[in-house]
Amino acid sequence: AGYLLSVCYLFYIALALTIAIKERARMEPYKRACVYVMVAIAIAGIIVQAVWYEYRCIVFTYTLIAMEMYMSFQIPEKRTDTLTGLYQRSAFFEIAQRMLQHGDGTRYAMLYTNNYEFKAINELFGQETGDRVLSGVAQELHSYVGTRGVVGRLKDDRFAMLLPADQLDIEQLLEQTDESALRAQFGCSVHLVFGIYHIEDAKMDVEIASDRARLALDSLHGSRMKRYALYDIEQERQFLDAHEFASDLERSLARDDFEVYVQPMHDLAT
Repeated sequence: AGYLLSVCYLFYIALALTIAIKERARMEPYKRACVYVMVAIAIAGIIVQAVWYEYRCIVFTYTLIAMEMYMSFQIPEKRTDTLTGLYQRSAFFEIAQRMLQHGDGTRYAMLYTNNYEFKAINELFGQETGDRVLSGVAQELHSYVGTRGVVGRLKDDRFAMLLPADQLDIEQLLEQTDESALRAQFGCSVHLVFGIYHIEDAKMDVEIASDRARLALDSLHGSRMKRYALYDIEQERQFLDAHEFASDLERSLARDDFEVYVQPMHDLAT
């Protein structure tokens, strides 16, 4: 039984170490450190027990290791959205940033999505139906991304996804989130559109990548013929120009730079 127990622990240790290495981009640094330290302690404990079997207190160490490994893999509740179970904004950006940094040359794509009909759903069918739609959409997005990347709910009905660019099958995504299929599931119209930005620089701030994917999404506003758009640098130039114009306008108003001239209308007969 003692040998069998050791074999079971060796298997568990190997599994924990494999997951920690494979998912190092998703895990917080302190969690990875906990796993590595506990794996080292477990291996040392097995060696000690093999050489000096009389040290039966190693069972206590095993229990501590199992508990610590379990705790290390837990995601704090505050990091996830209570309605959808997805990562909240800050947690999503944190994990996505680590995935970029530990991508080992992998090119990633950032997707930004929302549902144009969400406000109408809440007004026509009630908040309970709206929450059910949000939860269902989150499940579909999470099902599509799977273990390849990460999904987060940024706010309201806006979601973001990060996954390897070579594993992005936009046709499969559109089919999985097809409007008719979602209508059959929820009993109301759910029109999802996507903005996509292909990240070139692994050191790029993921919030900027998310903003660029959102700019691509905004270019679809009012169109029901297209469901996705790729980021174009011209979109950002237009956005920055509009922002600069608005800022200049505010400054000019504050400085009273505007003069209003009213042209009179004359009746030549009188």
